[in-house]
Amino acid sequence: MIKRVKKLLRRLIYPPDDMYASKAEQFYLKLYLEFILESLKGKRGLNILDAGCGAGRISIPLSKSGHKVIGVDYDAGLIAKARKYSKANGADASYLYSDIVEYLKGCPDESFDCVICLELLYVLANYKEAYQNLKRVLKQGGVFIVSVKPKHYYVSYHLAKGMFDQAEMVSRLGEAKIGKRFLNWQTADEIRNMLEDLGIKNISLHGIGLVSGCGPDPMEKVVNPGKLSGSEIEILFKTEKQLAPLYTDSGRYILAIGERSCD
Repeated sequence: MIKRVKKLLRRLIYPPDDMYASKAEQFYLKLYLEFILESLKGKRGLNILDAGCGAGRISIPLSKSGHKVIGVDYDAGLIAKARKYSKANGADASYLYSDIVEYLKGCPDESFDCVICLELLYVLANYKEAYQNLKRVLKQGGVFIVSVKPKHYYVSYHLAKGMFDQAEMVSRLGEAKIGKRFLNWQTADEIRNMLEDLGIKNISLHGIGLVSGCGPDPMEKVVNPGKLSGSEIEILFKTEKQLAPLYTDSGRYILAIGERSCD
């Protein structure tokens, strides 16, 4: 009974999906921003869509960089947190509570200079429709940014838990219902080919979380950035950044950045 109460209290104080409040997730945000801000270098005042914005982890720094950001998420609680964090940090991002695909369907063609969808597409049963609409609402020449789960992640995850049948299944397939959730995953070549077929060009891929992890990540047993000191975090960051273009599909996520080709 005591353990159940403590678990409930931890969830109330630090909800698991509130990535803005997580030290480990802030570390991965810094990695994302390293590559995302480079892709937006020299661009000012962009209209940016953050699809699946959560508690504003990426929306807030992009807004503070001078861009006009609209964050959309289907979790009303996280939208409320995003608004609170934005106000506290002097960010001017706007937030909407909506199903991502339904929101995209209501957007006119070429509405945004940049579309971002991080750590969401892999849990959507209609992810292919989401990709199509993300591209549709992006202006020609606009920046297209997504992160997806690598196949290697789920193979490692299931092997670490002794679930060999599931690991073998993941190695063969690209999507499946696992437990109560529908999931999809890609190799680096598969996500590149998917985006090229979609009409995205000049694609760069980066591995996020190659030698570290948190929560259920297999590499969490190696090192969790949320448990490190400041100097250790800086060394880990440099290591992750150097490895990011070399082992793109061996981490927590593959970050893919490209441009919508001109029709």
